Amino acid sequence: MNFFIVVEKDKMKKTIFIICLFFLFSTSLLSKEEKICDWIITDGDYQKYLDDLPKSDFHSAFHVVVGSDGKCAFGWQWNYTRQNMKSTRGIQQDTVQGSFNNCEKWRKGYGIDGECKPYDIDTEIVWNKPEHKILKLLTELLDETAHKKLLDEFATTSYQCSNSKDVSMWELDCIINSNDPSTLQEIIYIGEEKRNMFEPWSVRKDKSRRFLFKATPYVFDAYFENGKIFEILIYFEKEKNKGKAKAESLANSYAFMIGQMPNVLLQRLDAAHIFADIEGVSNAAAHDRTIDIHPAGEGGYEIGNAIEELFMHELVHASLDKPIYGVYKPMNKKRHKNETIESKKLSWRDWRKAVKKDKKKYINDYAKTSMHEDLAESFIAWVALRYKSKRLPNIKIQEIENNIPNRIIFFDKQNFDMYPLTLNN
Repeated sequence: MNFFIVVEKDKMKKTIFIICLFFLFSTSLLSKEEKICDWIITDGDYQKYLDDLPKSDFHSAFHVVVGSDGKCAFGWQWNYTRQNMKSTRGIQQDTVQGSFNNCEKWRKGYGIDGECKPYDIDTEIVWNKPEHKILKLLTELLDETAHKKLLDEFATTSYQCSNSKDVSMWELDCIINSNDPSTLQEIIYIGEEKRNMFEPWSVRKDKSRRFLFKATPYVFDAYFENGKIFEILIYFEKEKNKGKAKAESLANSYAFMIGQMPNVLLQRLDAAHIFADIEGVSNAAAHDRTIDIHPAGEGGYEIGNAIEELFMHELVHASLDKPIYGVYKPMNKKRHKNETIESKKLSWRDWRKAVKKDKKKYINDYAKTSMHEDLAESFIAWVALRYKSKRLPNIKIQEIENNIPNRIIFFDKQNFDMYPLTLNN
């Protein structure tokens, strides 16, 4: 879910949104019926979505895409409404759009050639039901000429961040989206092999340091531009959840998002360890240089549309941060040296000077908790300002510039390799 303040939307944004939905519903729901993969509907993913919904005062949506080769992906979202509100149409529209956007991320990551279509709106099944009231309403709103004109405008419209002073990672979820380029070239399946992995945070209830355990995950090699190769490990805790097709889909999706990150954040990465069926907190650290990825759930983040920004935050820890304890030790034997990647080290003395010059102001409260979190959160804000300012409202730009001006200068001087990002795009 996404928490947000309910405000009156800009008319053009509403119109473009409605046109987009009109296109999605009217062109795809009238087409021949596709068979949705059983693992989505009957194996627990759809039920997990239902179980996560509150008892009342919400809107929700669940989208599914089915490819010509039978592959499937899904996306979903729900948002609170306010009690006794006379109209929640705007929240419903935002929710359906968010669900579609999440489905689109996975569709593009998996390379599925189908269309993301609504399966469920507000827990009512609408799959291939063009007579459903909301679908009929949207179909009747605009004629074909207006549809085409505004659909073209929608295609060229950038995602925008919320118009608030909050510049936390969760409120900068416009920086990277599913339409942005990725350096991923291909994924190759290696097999089920023995690897060391960290216990998830949720395993150690006392929050003590985690320990390594031997696992037999699905192993993939992800190939990126400039010769980068990383291991992608897909681990299922429960035998009944395992499946090569599921693992391949996850590997493609997450590798695509890793490829959207600037090269400097991949300079020390060894691998992505994906805990496919263990809910928890996605995290990374400099001492092992892996990123651990969990589905959102109990004890974890409600990621919403900020999953790419979460990756950026964690990869700062993996590639730019310094070990909190001990020194860097590879978790598994390195299979790929990645010698073409330039290594960039930070001067922590200069960083502390920048913090001092900023009079110990921080980009947000979480950045105050440690030097490491300050680095990660400030880096995201700097990327937003220098590379995605067109997606930021003025209030966020001013907040970033007012709070961390000397940290911004620090990052500017580093000459990071930020490809595939381009300045102020």
